[in-house]
Amino acid sequence: MSAATPLTGCGVLVTRPQPQAQALMDCITAAGGRALHLPALEIAPPTDPGPLRAALAGLADFDLALFASANAVRGLLAEAGGGIDWPARLMTGAVGAKTAAALEAAGIAVTLVPETGFDSEHLLALPALAEVAGRRVLLVSGEGGRELLRDTLTTRGAEVVQVASYCRRLPAVDPSPVLDAWSAGGIQAVTVASNESLHNLFELIGQKGQTLLRETWLVVPGRRADALAGSLGIRRRIIAANATDEAMCQALVDWAAGTQGKEGQHE
Repeated sequence: MSAATPLTGCGVLVTRPQPQAQALMDCITAAGGRALHLPALEIAPPTDPGPLRAALAGLADFDLALFASANAVRGLLAEAGGGIDWPARLMTGAVGAKTAAALEAAGIAVTLVPETGFDSEHLLALPALAEVAGRRVLLVSGEGGRELLRDTLTTRGAEVVQVASYCRRLPAVDPSPVLDAWSAGGIQAVTVASNESLHNLFELIGQKGQTLLRETWLVVPGRRADALAGSLGIRRRIIAANATDEAMCQALVDWAAGTQGKEGQHE
């Protein structure tokens, strides 16, 4: 195994939604690994698009718009038909760099984005969000997401209108080809980007796959997902710095080099 191809001989299962898996799969391939794909999440339009449509029609009535993910941006743009007349006075915030990039690619200037991190906590720590009393805030997210942004901004005195621009659901996919490859020794590591993805993967692969997963190295994006994996009996766990493609791939490379990964029961 050379420094340029640290994942040589490793089959890695990627569980990102289609088509968001390709960048991570390309990174794994570039590092010498074999990338397999089984989506554990499907991104779909919101169950009820009414609130999103109302928010789009009333953008001028908001003082601030915040986006909880890049998927939230994509969902809003899809509902708007791909293009949108964004009010120049509407201050816009993104939970992280990739969300900001999705907004800017659509021609929407981003005023608020954390310099480090890409979660609600980092966004809420920005000084501009400390004093929001009396301001009307549009929060665009997915169905069933975290409520920390909404609850914290409400506590700070803002009027928060939260709308879902997409939903996450269990994909209708056949896991049999992946399970066959896994049983034959073709998968040495699995990546999951969220607790929901891990729950869905567990359901998709059934008892046979669950047994295999409990004996396979699993890359998770932080301590919360690590705790869930441990509670599911997954002993071999690798904690990535975050859920980005870069962090997931780096965690795999570190694991292959023997500097990442722990084996044991949930603590």
